[in-house]
Amino acid sequence: VKNGAIMALNTKTGELAWQKLNESFSQPWSVTSKGLVFVPEIIGVIHCFRAETGDLLPSPKAFQAGRLSTPVIGVDDIFYAGLDTGLIVGGKLKGKRLMSVKVTGEPRHLIADNDRVYVICSTPHHVVAISIKEGRAIWQHDLRNPVLEQLFICGERLYVHETPLTLRNTLHILHGATGTLLAHFKNKSFHSIRSVAVNNGLFLVSANCSLALLNLHGAKQ
Repeated sequence: VKNGAIMALNTKTGELAWQKLNESFSQPWSVTSKGLVFVPEIIGVIHCFRAETGDLLPSPKAFQAGRLSTPVIGVDDIFYAGLDTGLIVGGKLKGKRLMSVKVTGEPRHLIADNDRVYVICSTPHHVVAISIKEGRAIWQHDLRNPVLEQLFICGERLYVHETPLTLRNTLHILHGATGTLLAHFKNKSFHSIRSVAVNNGLFLVSANCSLALLNLHGAKQ
């Protein structure tokens, strides 16, 4: 999504497959495994397109107005944050509401697991875990540094990457159910963690031209 347009490219040829124009399209976007593309509009509407053809499909209801975060799509669920309201909202793709939880600060990034939604918030800076079934926050982990980056999850471990102004990048490892800090890893050479992959019990962190191989407890390999 860029400059009010969503474009789909053919992965084999690189040619434009389809394009939709709307000045209200915001930057984030998300694709589900079922071949659907969800695009949040700045006025609080979520559009749904068929990834292969670009056909507009019936959209899930946005239960609030205002700027929305990138939607997080589950098997039949959708979750998003209201950037202006601080509400974390979950619902069925067909429109049934599951939950609405208000968090402190501005939600910046969220991911969803089987039964929990994890949110990074700024001002103040912290991570919040929300129970989907109970519809409430179950723990909060405060972070002192001012710039927060990304969240990743593997099993019951939550990985939080933050980049403080000192550029001493930190990867926190939290227990997903309790928020307990299990370990953390720091490295000045990481300017920004670009991607994370889990394979054979190892956690691979890639940042610009730097690589580090960690086990799931945070020890450097």
